[in-house]
Amino acid sequence: MAGKKPKRGRPFEEAVAEVVQAIDPQATVTQGQWIDGPDGRRDQDVFIQGTVNGTSYSALIECKDYDRESTGPVGIAVVDALDSKRRDLHVDIAIICCNAGFTEPAARKAKRVGIVLIGVFRQSDGRIRHQLTEQVYFRRLKIDHVGFRLEHVERGAKRECKDGTATYQGRPVKNWLCHRVVETIIANPIGHGHYAGVFEFKHPIEFTIADGGIFVATQMFSEFTLSGGWFEQLATIDGTAGVFDFLRRRVRVGAGPYQLHFKDMDLTKGNPIDYPPRTELDVLTGISPGEVGFQLLYLQDANCHDPVPSLHDVIVERDLDLQIAGLPPELQRTPRTLGSGGQKTQMFVSRNPKVGPNHTFTLTSSGETLN
Repeated sequence: MAGKKPKRGRPFEEAVAEVVQAIDPQATVTQGQWIDGPDGRRDQDVFIQGTVNGTSYSALIECKDYDRESTGPVGIAVVDALDSKRRDLHVDIAIICCNAGFTEPAARKAKRVGIVLIGVFRQSDGRIRHQLTEQVYFRRLKIDHVGFRLEHVERGAKRECKDGTATYQGRPVKNWLCHRVVETIIANPIGHGHYAGVFEFKHPIEFTIADGGIFVATQMFSEFTLSGGWFEQLATIDGTAGVFDFLRRRVRVGAGPYQLHFKDMDLTKGNPIDYPPRTELDVLTGISPGEVGFQLLYLQDANCHDPVPSLHDVIVERDLDLQIAGLPPELQRTPRTLGSGGQKTQMFVSRNPKVGPNHTFTLTSSGETLN
């Protein structure tokens, strides 16, 4: 029948349809369907009819089996064409799927008009001829210095103890502080620099110092210095089955167990950058059910030791907030309220990993919610 001749990218469309079906088993997914539009018959690479929170929706996926090297990414003309088609066909959601990525003008236009840009992966599926590759942003940091001093402040007078071997309840204070520094690095998108703060105690606390004596402190000044920073590197995203949202930088996977791979990475290299994109800073907030937000951190030679004293119990609550105040706007995450139910969030923290060319980082889920 006229208008139904085979398309070159048909196998890719079939693979995309199967991945979408795996992500939303309750939806009705059709591939290669032709329907009548106001100006004649129009093809629908992948068409979805489903329900979210009791509301039905329709979605159209335009599939482009491009290669990053030979054809390059999708340009703005494809976005323009789909923007027109979705109005003709009256679909709720318009999506372009291409593993080669999208030009900056295409991404900008898609974001403005509400078109979703994705890539797809399904391990060992030969119909996906070109693997999904994308810039991955990561931090490579080294803790150069961690220090503290105990202080006793009373009626405006201050006494200090700079003994780095001080212990609390028989456990080294520096052990607690090192672990605290790691937690702070994870919670804040910081790079190289010097950071300092004060921990106030709920009441005067006794610490044992080197000579066996006791120093009673009301607060503790702490500081640490980092070298390194943010880097970007092109990596391959693969796994059981899923899609990568280029604009929101999230991976969406189906229910049940899955694996997610970041291949061909070398955390000892990468292009240094001052700041990552805004979407990267916010990638771990506001995650919806079925989504995975990810960030890579290579923390070199943290050298944190145990046992760790229970200083959390004696520090005032406000000083236990891990967020660093006063960061430049480029490093401030957008405040958002996390939704409830099934958020899948993962941060890879690698202190002394196997690093080098062609390394793969893998996230494995048993199907339970990741916290």
